[in-house]
This record gives sequence, C-alpha cells and structure tokens, in this order.
Amino acid sequence: LYQQGQYIPAQSFGPNQASVCAFARRHENQWAITAVPRLTTRLAPMGRWPLGEKAWIDTSIEIPSDAPDLWQNVLTGETVSAHIGEHGHKMLALSGILRSFPCALLSATSS
Repeated sequence: LYQQGQYIPAQSFGPNQASVCAFARRHENQWAITAVPRLTTRLAPMGRWPLGEKAWIDTSIEIPSDAPDLWQNVLTGETVSAHIGEHGHKMLALSGILRSFPCALLSATSS
C-alpha cells in the first residue's frame, strides 16, 4: 500500500488546522490514513499530549469522497467514522482520530 499506493494529501480545517500533517494512501481497494500533530505546544500544556476534543476542538481532515466511512486506528484499536462537513466534503474529526494517542495510522474497516 505504501510502496505502490497513490499519495493523497489530506487538507485540514478548523481552529487547529495548522497543527496537523495528514495524508491518505490508496491502492486498489486498500486505504490507509496517517495523521501526526505538529506545533503541539499550542494545543496542550507542557508535559501533556494534545488529545481529544480539548486539544482539537472542531478541527477535521478532509478525505476523498470515495474513501470508506469507517476507520480503525491500528495503534489503539479505536474506530472513527467519517462525517459530512459543512461544505459537503467527507471529513474525519481529529478529536476522534487523536482521542487517546498522539498520532494515528488508520486502516479502512468494513465493520
């Protein structure tokens, strides 16, 4: 997937949009999304990870319209569902993606 897959940058939106780097990879029917925070001292007090709603407020990443709706973070086992944003684009909320661990590797899931 990472060797042969298409690289798709994921644009972020919301109050902390400058504090995340994210992209998707797609190869045939396989999908993955990577999300990593940056400039984290703006998001959480010293010594704390920027996690959940308190850090990410209403910040989301846009994913392609043909991307799956349900994702699992392979690092934590948590799942997150896509939603339709205010401009009609498919989005993933960073408060869900980065709920309990400061980076995410999401894999599309069918259940």
